[in-house]
Amino acid sequence: MATLKCKMCGGDLELTPDVTVAECPYCGTKQTVPNADNDKKMTPVF
Repeated sequence: MATLKCKMCGGDLELTPDVTVAECPYCGTKQTVPNADNDKKMTPVF
């Protein structure tokens, strides 16, 4: 499972491989999830 940061509040978004839209559990913002199969690689968040 991958973890990305929310664009609005910076909270952790826990993602499963089949998710295309994630909702932040902290602020409720919905955002699209980058597709790992794209030519561009996802940048890890530390």
